[in-house]
Amino acid sequence: MRNPPTLEEMAVKAEMVEKRIEQPASVVCEWTDGTDGEWPNSDEKADKPILAALTLTPEELFHAIKKFMTRYVVFNRPEHADVIALWIMHTWVADCADFTPYVYLHSPMPRCGKTQVHRVVEPLVKNPLRTCNVSEAALYREIEESHPTLLWDEIDSIFGNRKSSEVNENKRALLNAGYERGIKAIRMERSGNGFVKISFDPFCPKILAGIGRLPDTIVDRSIPILIHRRLKTQDCQKYRRRDRDGAKPLNDALESWSKDPELQRRLREANPQMPESLTDRQEDIWEPLLAIADSVGGDMPKLARATAEKLCGNEDELGYGTQQLAAIRKVIGEKSRITSVELIDGLLDADALPSRFMEDDETNYKKIGHWLSKFIKSYGGKPARQLKFGEKNLRGYETAELQPIFDRYCPLS
Repeated sequence: MRNPPTLEEMAVKAEMVEKRIEQPASVVCEWTDGTDGEWPNSDEKADKPILAALTLTPEELFHAIKKFMTRYVVFNRPEHADVIALWIMHTWVADCADFTPYVYLHSPMPRCGKTQVHRVVEPLVKNPLRTCNVSEAALYREIEESHPTLLWDEIDSIFGNRKSSEVNENKRALLNAGYERGIKAIRMERSGNGFVKISFDPFCPKILAGIGRLPDTIVDRSIPILIHRRLKTQDCQKYRRRDRDGAKPLNDALESWSKDPELQRRLREANPQMPESLTDRQEDIWEPLLAIADSVGGDMPKLARATAEKLCGNEDELGYGTQQLAAIRKVIGEKSRITSVELIDGLLDADALPSRFMEDDETNYKKIGHWLSKFIKSYGGKPARQLKFGEKNLRGYETAELQPIFDRYCPLS
């Protein structure tokens, strides 16, 4: 039997331990062209699938998943590829977890690459269901019957404004409930001449994609990943549907890895140590990913925890309500008070207002000011009121009155 592949053969741009650590259940795949399994180094073989004849430990499988994704996707941060690779592995063992973190791909505008991530991830996850339009009834039944990995694109169309958000409140409730095992969605349905009570299990892995901001209750259950439009200087290959064949060996390897009874036992009994900086909810959504990292061993436990701390502690990945509060704090700066107009202008410049306001041709200060007062009041702050600014009385905010909510929700580090 040949030796496991070296790092050069893996062509993985990451440091790995020189001494192999004992790993559960290595996986064997074969080249589709019948060669002996050497890693393609020549230009002639450059277009072959990333994997084909390798014996992979779980750690090597993780890096191979990353390499497949980053061939077609330019991520804003290296940690984004790390967490999605861990999440892909999680989809195969989600039955062993009490929580399933959502991955939320968001961007400030279209054509930034969110759908591309869905395309690339789809052939890697377990039982994928990719959609951008699904009725409430169909969604409840599909999750109950097949427990798919849900890849939901253009989800901003559901929550983009107040009217659509109200109409789709039951879909939001399903997303709120579906990240924790054991929470049921209960519905009354017509049966004959009457109604019957039916319980649905909404628990399944989900990767959501949209422009702008989702409701905070969904973002709070997610690992938000900001997707920027790729620069011309950033190279990556174009992903075509036929490239799915290159993911087949990885899919088979993931399936073999996930069927290891000892792995399943360890994941069910796992109680991973959490980074101190994580909140209770963040601990819930990172628990299954850190449990996988611990089971993989090698450098993975350290890498996964560093990724968790960086993404949970980064302002760009905060829940949108908290991010807006942080933006308000930044606009106010050292001022003791600020007018509503000045604050709105600062938030517009920082791209820190809901997308429905950012898309208007002209700034509607009255409309935005009304929303801003309600937003600040919802966090326990005082809404805008008449204050003295020089010789004028203008609507604005006292910094001292906002300080308690700043300290509570977006304290300075």
